[in-house]
Amino acid sequence: VVLLTLLVNFRHLFYGLPLIEEYREVKGWKAYLVYALTDETFALTQQKLDMDRSDRIRYYVLISLLDQSYWVVGSIIGLILYRFIPFSTNGVEFAMTALFFVLFFEAMRETRVRKDGFASLVLCLLSLVLFPKEYFVVISLIAITLYIIAVKGGRNHE
Repeated sequence: VVLLTLLVNFRHLFYGLPLIEEYREVKGWKAYLVYALTDETFALTQQKLDMDRSDRIRYYVLISLLDQSYWVVGSIIGLILYRFIPFSTNGVEFAMTALFFVLFFEAMRETRVRKDGFASLVLCLLSLVLFPKEYFVVISLIAITLYIIAVKGGRNHE
C-alpha cells in the first residue's frame, strides 16, 4: 500500500517541474500553490495565458483555491449522499484514464512541443509492452525523465 501510494503520487514531481520558474518568485502563496497542485490544477495552469506575471499568479492562486474547494465540498456532499443513495463504483476507474487521455490530447493540440508529447507517449507504450505492468508507471516516468535530460539538457523549452 505504501509503495502504491508513493507511485501514484510520484506524478506530482513531474507536475511541479514545469511550474518551478512560475512559482519561484511567488510571495505568500508559494507553499499553498505547491500543496494544492492536483491533476486538474496542473492542467489549467498549463493553458497559454495572455496576461502579465502578476495576473498569472493571481490566476494560479484562484484556480488552486477553487479546485481544492470543489474537492472538499464534493467530498462532503458525496459523504452525505452516500448514506441515502446506493452507488456502485464498478467502472469508475475508467474515468481517470479518460481524463488523462483528454488532458494529453488537449495539451498536444494547444502546444508547440508535440514532438515531446509524442515521444513521451511512445516511451509509455514501450514501457507497457516491454516490462511487467506493475512497474509501468515508474519505468515510464524514468524513461520520460531521461528523455528530457538527454534531449533538452536541462534547458527550459517551448
